[in-house]
Formats: sequence, structure tokens, C-alpha cells
Amino acid sequence: MCDTRRRPIRILAAGAALLGIWLSLGVASFASGKPGTLTTWPVPTANSVPNGLVVTEGGVYFTEAVGNKIASLDPTADSIREWDVGQGPYSLVAGPAGALYFTERNGDRIGCLASGGSYYSTESVGASGAEPLGLSLGLSGDNALWFVERGLGSVARLALGGLLFDVLQPRTPAVHAASPTTTSLTPTTTTVVPHVTPGNPMLPPAIALAARSGSSPYTLWTIPTSAYNLRDLVLAPGGNAFLSTETASILELAPDSNSVLFHDLPASSVSLKLALDTSGRVWFTESRSDKIGRLDPSTGEVVEWPVPAGGQPFGIVLAPDGTLWFAERERNQIGHLEPATNTLTEYPLPSNTYPVEVALDSSGQVWFTAERSNRIGRLAIGPTLGLPPLLVLDAIAGVHVTFVSTTQARVTIDYLYSGGHGLPVYVGAFATRAGAQDAAFGFVPETIPTAGTGSVTVGLSYMGAGCDMTDGIQVFLYDATVGATFLTADTAYAANWGTCGPSGGLPSGFPTVSVSVDRGCGGTYNPGDPITVFITPSDNATCTLVDFENTGTQNRTGLGIIPAGSTASISGTINGPAGLETLVVMAQTTSGIWVSSGCTFSVDGVNPTLVYVSVDRGCGATYHYGETATAIIQSSVSGFARLYQVTRDGQVTAITALPIVAGLIERINAPIGPTTGTSTFILQMQSTSGQTLTASCSYSVLP
Repeated sequence: MCDTRRRPIRILAAGAALLGIWLSLGVASFASGKPGTLTTWPVPTANSVPNGLVVTEGGVYFTEAVGNKIASLDPTADSIREWDVGQGPYSLVAGPAGALYFTERNGDRIGCLASGGSYYSTESVGASGAEPLGLSLGLSGDNALWFVERGLGSVARLALGGLLFDVLQPRTPAVHAASPTTTSLTPTTTTVVPHVTPGNPMLPPAIALAARSGSSPYTLWTIPTSAYNLRDLVLAPGGNAFLSTETASILELAPDSNSVLFHDLPASSVSLKLALDTSGRVWFTESRSDKIGRLDPSTGEVVEWPVPAGGQPFGIVLAPDGTLWFAERERNQIGHLEPATNTLTEYPLPSNTYPVEVALDSSGQVWFTAERSNRIGRLAIGPTLGLPPLLVLDAIAGVHVTFVSTTQARVTIDYLYSGGHGLPVYVGAFATRAGAQDAAFGFVPETIPTAGTGSVTVGLSYMGAGCDMTDGIQVFLYDATVGATFLTADTAYAANWGTCGPSGGLPSGFPTVSVSVDRGCGGTYNPGDPITVFITPSDNATCTLVDFENTGTQNRTGLGIIPAGSTASISGTINGPAGLETLVVMAQTTSGIWVSSGCTFSVDGVNPTLVYVSVDRGCGATYHYGETATAIIQSSVSGFARLYQVTRDGQVTAITALPIVAGLIERINAPIGPTTGTSTFILQMQSTSGQTLTASCSYSVLP
């Protein structure tokens, strides 16, 4: 069983509940602008989406939200253990006696790994669709787990002990080698001007009753309807719980009185992840408006520090010196804020890292989970325990690419070299695709003759035949004597090389099919209006029209063979209700290639830009066998969405189902199989207001 009666371990993790423990560790204060050393370890399960993170004296633990696993990294042995668990493990905490507790977001359960991972058990919580998140361990002798049920708008307390987690399932972890990658990082430091919204002592926060139900071990407080879609929870020493929501408020639940206070934030502010300092102030990230915020519940004052636009700050952790570390999800940065001096320091991570949660260890190193690159990262500022890494004094400070022709580019590298690998050393560059070097390229190396700072320019040449599409540039420093690379840096840079056909790299003559409506894609119809749909294939093709209706259903209509270049039309009547409707045409040419495309229109004036789906290279782009297409989903309203894919065998396949938070970007990876043709992503979303909203994006696949 998950025994809660043994001596508690000392937890070193993110979250305000653990700040008192951190204060006893004597971690050195951070110095602005100090270089950092980045080390990352690959997660063995592909596309697992690592998320929740806890660092303890026993290791680095994390959840794999899509891989349905709990994993442990041993950074000294460069190995990762993985345990199979339930559906959608997300939030994670370390409990007494070495137990790990986690929410199973998609299974409406709380899971537990006990006895060093030898046993797994779960307990059901809430009703179907509860979606537990924001897990926290009770404070001051409160032997319980607290969490929000996002899908039900509730806060739950699960008392530990008794017969809970007693149905034990033996677990043996899979053990994998994890070869780390290490590089030096040069930060940027800026002064930011905070915006202060003073509280009004004459206007206390609004108060409401939270309906309480159930009894120990499972107690539930249901928050009033306006506060649905709770995101995170942090416990205060007095027993109250602070909650982030999708409104301009942070809520404070007082369980003893079953009451909830609504602490107002500025109108454009929406909190995501929370942390509590020793003064009782609530710190939070604002992913929609790119800010770090602080609420003083005793006065109502809100202070907000801006971060660069598009950063989408996510996870946050407080350091013992009163500063904060946070992840910038979209800009691939780890940020550090010193509120006392308004100093913001940012450490750039490789492109497509997508950091989400952050935590600190006992030596002050910053750990993070990277959703998109499927890695676990550690950022060390200055020397680490033991021998200092060789790379601390070496850095690639900047990479600049000049595209000369379809086969030539100049790559300029700004560097800082310590001389620790001898002199001279050499600089090279490759084009990359999905993080891997493309063997169709060559370079002329340049020399770094002396230690210090400087710039060199490397000539990069495409030596392949036909069309090649890449999405990045990797530069590296190496020692010619032993042939060893000792420093690398990756930068995003999408380019088409060689002789490419139309449509983003498609060869000439590649089949296509189009679908449109008489008022144009993006046009507006009202219930009862007539509509005409037009389908045009470039080759002789057997066509099928799939209607992703704004009622949430799908209807197929077989169109038979349409001759090359001809346009077939179908007429009908708009039925409603209000929403966004998408038509997708699938066509199989006589040569056996499947192609598809989509067209979205509005019913009853619904804004067609409410939802958006694209791919990482842009709709209409080309991918190759073995690569991964990343669907990018965003909506200006919240709801629950399903992502479908029209595959290159004429099937409509459900890829995933997930909640959508207004303004936040979600990314779903779809590996590319060995079939030539065109695929289409279709997003079908039910908004919280009840409307069905759809969108589509097509891309092509070549060998």
C-alpha cells in the first residue's frame, strides 16, 4: 500500500508549500546575467509529453501525459526508469515514505507509486470528466491530497490512510540509457517596469458559498459557475487554498467556512500556475498576456512584470532568495525575475523545446520538463556540485543565416571561447530537419585561432538532388586533433533547397484537390440559406465529401469519379445551429495517391477566427517520411476539442481529445508514415457556450 505513516522524506520541488524546507538549505543567491550550462536527457518513450515534475533527494521524477507513464531520471547514471500507469498522468507530488502521487487527468483518478515503484494503485475521484489537476500535499499535519477538478469546477480533498490505495498492482520499471546533451547558454538581461494595481480597502473581495459534499476520505467543494475551468491550486499555511481560473480573479477557498473569496485581477489578466511566498502573497504566470503577477490577498494589490511578447509563461517556482524562475513555453526560454530590482534574465533553449514545469534542487539548479522536444532539462548557473563542466566558459552567443541561393548559405556564429580545448579549434554548420543533421549538406570549416570573443562565417552547401526542406541550422565547435565536438547550438531556420516545385516543395505534377463554397471559405451563411459546394481535382480521382457539421456530427457523401480539372458541385440548405462548419474532400487518384483539403464557413455570424489549427511548418507545407508534423491548436474561447486526421489512405482517424483553454496554444505530434499524399487535420470543438466550432489544415508528404 502507499504507506503514509513512515518518516516523511525532505521534498525539494516546485510549489509554495515547500518553501519552508527550501529556506533551510542555504542555496546561494542568483547573480544576474551569469552564464548557464544546459544539460538535457531524452525521454525514452517517443512523443510522451513530459509535464509534471518533482525533484527529491532520491531523483528527478516526472509524468508522461501522453505516454501514460511515470518516470525517474538518475542524472549521475544517465538512465531513466519508466512505469506504466493510467490515462493522462499530469500533476505530480512526492508524499511521505517515498510515495509518488499524481493525477490521471484523462481517467478521473489519483494514482500512487509506492515502495520504490514496486507497486501501483489508484483511487477514483469525482464524476466522469472531473479532470483532476493542480495536486498539492496537505500542510501542517494535514495528511491529505488537495486538487482541483477542472471539468467540474470543484476543489477536492482526499484524506490519506485507511484503506485508500490498498489494491496493489506490482510494477517493474523499464530501464533505459539516456545520453545527455550539454551546451553553454549566454543569457540576456533587461530591466522591466512593473505595473501596480493598488487594492481598495473600502471594497473587500466578493464572497460566495462553495457547496460542500461528501465526507472523509473524499470531500468536495463546488465553486460557483462563473469560476469553472480551475487550473492550479496552492495551499496556504492557515489551511486556505488559492485557485487559478480562466477569469480575471484568483479564488481563495476557506474549507472550514465553505466560502470562497474572489480576488480581482486587472481586466486582461488570467492566472495559470501559482506559487505562494512566505509573506502569503500569491505569485502567478499569465500565459495569455505574457506577465508574471503577484497578488497580496491582504490588501488586494496586484503587481505585474511584463515578459517579452509571445513567451507564454507557464510553470513557476520561488527561490529562497525571493526571486522566481519560470518557463516561457512558446519562446523556448527559462526566465528569472528579481522583483527587488525589476531585473529579468532569460536563458535561450534550443528551438522546439517547449518548457512547461520548473523545479529547483538543493544546489539551486533549475530543472524543467520539455513537452515538444520530449526531454528533461537542467540549467546550472555557475559551478555545480563536483567538478565544473568543461563548457561553462564556452558559449555560442548568436547564429545568423544569410540565404545566398537555393544551394548556398552563409552562417555567421558569434562565440565566446575559453581556450580549454586547445588552439586552434574549428567551427562547422549543418542544416537540420526535426533536430537531426541532414546528410545532403556540406560545409567549409572556419578556424578560431585564439581564446576570447569573435565571429566567424561558415559556408553551407546543399549537395543533394531535387528538393530538400529543412527547419533548422546546427552550428558546432570541435577539436580537430581528436575530432570531438564540444559545443553545439541549434536555431530555427526553415528553408527549401535545390529544385522545388510549387506548394512548398511539392514536385511538379503532384496531384491536388480543392473544395470551396459559393460565398467563399470563411464566408457566412444563415440557417435556411442555400449553399453550393465545388470540388475540383487536378487528376482523375474518386472523391468523397465529409461534412464536419456544427452539430458535432460527421456526414459523408460519395461523389464518384471526377475528371481531371473538372469541377463538380453539390447544392443544399444550411440547417444550423450557429457555429463553424468545415467541409473536407478526400480524393484518390487513378495512380493510387490520396489527397485532401478543407474549407470552413460560418453559420449565423459566428466569427471564423475563434478556432485555429495549423502545422509547425504552416498549412500547405511538405513533410517527408519519418518526420513529425505538429498540429498547432488555439482558440479564443474555452471548450473541449477533438482532433481528427484525414490520412493518406482515405480514413478519418481520431488523433486525440483534449480540453482547450482560451488563448493557450496546444501542440499535438503526428509521426509521418511512409505514404505519399496529402493529409488534413480537422479540429472539432465544443465551446463552453455550447457552440460547435471547426477548422482544418492540410499538408503534403513525400518520400
